[in-house]
Amino acid sequence: MIIDLFGSSDFCLPTAEALLKAGYELRLVTTMPPASHKSRVEYVNPVKEFAAAHERPVAEIRSSTNLEQFYGQWAPPACAIVASFGRIIPRALLDIPEKKILNIHPSLLPRHRGPSPVQSTILSGDQKTGVTIILLDHQIDHGPILAVQETAVQPQETAAELKRRLSIMGAELMIPTLKDWIDGSITPTPQDDSQSTMSHKIQKEDGRVDWNQPAPVIAGQWRAFTPWPGIWTTLNDAQGNTEIIKLFDITVLEAKPEDNRNKPGTIVAAEAQRQLVIQAGNYTQLSCGSIQRSGKKRMSIVAFLQGYPELIGKRFE
Repeated sequence: MIIDLFGSSDFCLPTAEALLKAGYELRLVTTMPPASHKSRVEYVNPVKEFAAAHERPVAEIRSSTNLEQFYGQWAPPACAIVASFGRIIPRALLDIPEKKILNIHPSLLPRHRGPSPVQSTILSGDQKTGVTIILLDHQIDHGPILAVQETAVQPQETAAELKRRLSIMGAELMIPTLKDWIDGSITPTPQDDSQSTMSHKIQKEDGRVDWNQPAPVIAGQWRAFTPWPGIWTTLNDAQGNTEIIKLFDITVLEAKPEDNRNKPGTIVAAEAQRQLVIQAGNYTQLSCGSIQRSGKKRMSIVAFLQGYPELIGKRFE
């Protein structure tokens, strides 16, 4: 049975592997080329690499217009699957596959529609999440639901870790769902639009820390924005220059009564020179296990203190 796949990130790979293992003919893999980066490090599209390794035809499409022109030339497959493609599928293509187009979405729809569902799940403090397989329609993550599977969000889980786990769950759910859908034994269930929320495209500025927020909120921000854009703040050096500092390995500390005297953003201590203790809002504190200065590689707190020997008492802004 011929299946086409649309995907542009490693979230797509478990599904691609599962389809081949289940015996489906993966006729065409359509992906987005990597965005241009200022970094000299060349980005390798993992979906394109997968297709090449399995000798599957692959097409890199830069826009929805190009996609419509290209895909319309192919004979209809039995079904098509979207898994983190990165572009809206043109309306004209939705009815080309005999059994339409299915989409794997890493949240419990209709909650967290849009481009950053995993990050939004963590930022919102959700205790559970999951994967939802929907029948694609012309609106964003709006189509009727074919299958859903829930899972608990782990307390220290980063977005990268959660996304990887959900990608495997989605692949495992897709195989029986696809079979049942093609056999005609699934009745799609409309989403409850009154319960919908929409996530937004993550920007670098989203990673800036507001030290007036409680430590658990900042820790959630770090988890949500790992690996990108990370969280960052600013610090004035001895010459009065402002430097951007990225923070890593954030842990919420137990509150103490004496914490009340410190202003949010104050660097309270450097415990054994292995972690910074920083004051946050609502009389809470957090620790930071490593940092990255502007133009530098990520470093330990010990190395950081060598550049800022009188750091204790200073404030991140």
